[in-house]
Formats: sequence, structure tokens, C-alpha cells
Amino acid sequence: MWDNFKSGYKCNFNYAPGCNNCPFKLIVLAVSFICLNAFTVILISASEGTVLTSLVSATASPLVAVFWSVFHFDNETDDISWRPKWTHSTAFNIASLVLLLSAIVLYNVFTIKDAKQARREQKGYSDVSSSEYEWD
Repeated sequence: MWDNFKSGYKCNFNYAPGCNNCPFKLIVLAVSFICLNAFTVILISASEGTVLTSLVSATASPLVAVFWSVFHFDNETDDISWRPKWTHSTAFNIASLVLLLSAIVLYNVFTIKDAKQARREQKGYSDVSSSEYEWD
């Protein structure tokens, strides 16, 4: 474990030959984590809760799994190439991605409907079918 840490440290600060673009990749990773946290805070404040944020965050795993099932990273050339590899787990990942995206759409649709209904009730309008009054 210590050898891996030393080689990673040397690679990060360009002390070791053959470590192509390691500082650039580290900066891209750090910026992506900063953006993830910033956009998560914005999404939580805009959606007034964490349900939508957890749904959006849950799409990351199947999306990444589908991405790496159609692309291949070559360590030797430090290159990403198109090489689809379809398995049963890829089908499950695509199915889970479809389910999560439909859940996000449905959550947004019903949140908007609930907000409109709350505004109507706040203004004093009531729906006769959902009224608590008995019409004998």
C-alpha cells in the first residue's frame, strides 16, 4: 500500500516518468467535485427538499455503468475508445436508468401540480369534488 501511495505522489507532482497528464486529471477531478457540490446545493434550494436531489444523484451509478460498457479506457495510450460490450448487467443498468429518469419526470410533474393546487387553495378557490362539505 505504501508503494502505491509513493508512486501516486510521484506521479501527481511529475517526479516519475510515464505519468502523462496526471496533474491535469487531478485538477479536472477536483473541479468536477466542486461543481457537484455547488450544483447539489443549488438543486436542494430550488426544489425545497432532498427528494429530487437524491433521485438525480441516483442516476449517476447506472449512467456511469452504461458509459463504461460502451467505452474502453486504455492505460497504455491514455485514450478512451468506442468499444461496446453488452452484457446482462448492461441491460439492467439501462432499465434502471429509464426507471430513474421517469421517476424524475413524474416527481417534477406532480410537484408542479401540487404547487398549483396549493396556490388555488391559498387564493380561496376550492374544488367541489374534493370539498369537505356534504351536498345532500
